[in-house]
Parts: sequence; structure tokens; C-alpha cells
Amino acid sequence: MARTASVLGTTTAPAGLAFALIAVGGGATAIGVVTTVSLLIFLAVIPIARVLADRLPGSGS
Repeated sequence: MARTASVLGTTTAPAGLAFALIAVGGGATAIGVVTTVSLLIFLAVIPIARVLADRLPGSGS
């Protein structure tokens, strides 16, 4: 159930972000900038998260 909620939130967040930016007067450029920054942050965090996931004890799945 938790994984389903996580995937649902992750996949719908960009649409919600786009509607929020349009509501405050942002256009396509604002959506592109915010999406690009979000992607860059994600790409910067992933290597760190992978190392932590490999080193910390977990369920093994």
C-alpha cells in the first residue's frame, strides 16, 4: 500500500506542479525551468541514495 501511494504521488506531482505554476501566472518557460531543476536535483541525489542503500542494512529485496 505504501509503495502504491509513493508511486502515485511521484507520477502525479509534475501535473500538480504544472497546474500550480499556471495558476500563479507562470507559463511554459516556468514549467520547463522548474521541471529541469527538479530533474537535476534528482540526478544529484540518486548516486548518494544508491550508496546509502547499498551500505545500510535492509530487507534485502
